[in-house]
Amino acid sequence: WNSGNQLFMYTDGLLDCVKGDENLFDRKNLVSALKGAGGLTGTMLLQQVLKEREKRIKGLPDQDDVSIVLCTPLQTRSQPK
Repeated sequence: WNSGNQLFMYTDGLLDCVKGDENLFDRKNLVSALKGAGGLTGTMLLQQVLKEREKRIKGLPDQDDVSIVLCTPLQTRSQPK
């Protein structure tokens, strides 16, 4: 676990965005959204991913639960010596 690393976990509902035979937001789109988020962390990263998802699904109702857990290291204050 290096400084700046984040762990992004999600349920399959995030990617279950099917309209007809087309999946509007798949794993490839998720990876692209994560890479495109640059150095965003925490809430800002989550908002960016969900914004990209909404842009692709254009109001399609969720077909399953959508859960995301993002783990980031805590910022610790250096202790005086």
